[in-house]
Amino acid sequence: MAEIKLPPMGYLARDLTVSALLETGASFKIKGDIAELENVGNLEDVLKKFRETRSASLVKKSSSKFKKQTSYILEEDAGKVVEDFFNDDKEDYSYTLLLPELMEAERWYGGWNGGGKKKKSIEISKQSALLAWIALGLFTVFHYRVKKTDVIGIAPVDTIMEYQACRNLISEERIKARNIDKLSHMGRVFLFAMHYSDNVCQKLVVLKLSNHRGEIIEDDTFGSIEPIIRVWKNVNSKDEKDKERYLRLLNDQKLVDDHSSTDVFNKIANYVFEAVSGSVSPEQVAYFIARDTYLKDEAFGFITPRMVKRLKEGISLAVKQRLYSP
Repeated sequence: MAEIKLPPMGYLARDLTVSALLETGASFKIKGDIAELENVGNLEDVLKKFRETRSASLVKKSSSKFKKQTSYILEEDAGKVVEDFFNDDKEDYSYTLLLPELMEAERWYGGWNGGGKKKKSIEISKQSALLAWIALGLFTVFHYRVKKTDVIGIAPVDTIMEYQACRNLISEERIKARNIDKLSHMGRVFLFAMHYSDNVCQKLVVLKLSNHRGEIIEDDTFGSIEPIIRVWKNVNSKDEKDKERYLRLLNDQKLVDDHSSTDVFNKIANYVFEAVSGSVSPEQVAYFIARDTYLKDEAFGFITPRMVKRLKEGISLAVKQRLYSP
């Protein structure tokens, strides 16, 4: 049996570490801040898979300042890494996790400024650092660049919930949409929900990372986005093609350029959020969407009354499910 110390409760790093353990199929129990492992599952295969992801390039960017950590994560023989989990007698807490919330713990406004020299970064075990980086790569849901900044959406397990209920995590990058950078906060949640409607415990976190700075710009717990997820679960159970039709608002560049369709997508997301929050009725949402799409311009004719009706019914059912859930 091996024991690893987890990052502090409430940190994204902890969510990521537990997500990676679940993804490997490891047999483990968590007691406080300690994870007791009977085995590490298919960690070797998962590590190799991570090294092929785009997120591995983010580790490489830090290689000049954190050579010890990055060489372990990216270069050391995967079999030896797995062996270290059980055979390394000395816990090594010299691994600075290159993630925003740990950087923010240094009390730098807006995130971490990597240019400073007098820093006291939180240090964690190399096992937790490795697992957290693996999860950052494997649970990416979208990734785009704005100028020289990477914006990454990830879906780790929300460790506020009982992790035992989260054995079937979704680790595939499903979102293949354009113009995500033009979406509002609720627009991104709406986009996530339509693609991950079978999600039962994963939250949505959006990171903004550059060469010398990192910060969390959005952190949506599973509980906060579950109503939107339920809406899309209900809609997808009726017609999965509706998702692709709404995505035309983002993917049809002519529609985006000529009719500002990304704004329409954001409006629809806001209407649905207001409905599940109880501010407006599902019937009002249906009217608002119709008014802003096919009743306004024939360019939006692909959004049909039947589509809007299915979304209205999905909202109504989600509201009932929330009211009567234990």
